[in-house]
Amino acid sequence: MRRREIKQADPRAATALGFVMIIGTLWEVVVSPGDAKLWKGLLPKDDQALGRELTRSFLGYLGVERKPM
Repeated sequence: MRRREIKQADPRAATALGFVMIIGTLWEVVVSPGDAKLWKGLLPKDDQALGRELTRSFLGYLGVERKPM
């Protein structure tokens, strides 16, 4: 829908890889965290903050500029 906002040379491939990165992060943090002590200092304080950071990193990777809220 907003493909023109994506600054990557191949928007479809970039979007797919971005989703793989998000899914991989969520898998490691939520589904199979292993030793949670290793992640404690690296992760945002709550789920909402994690969601915001994943969104920010995904859009940043795509080169999409977010408008301030």
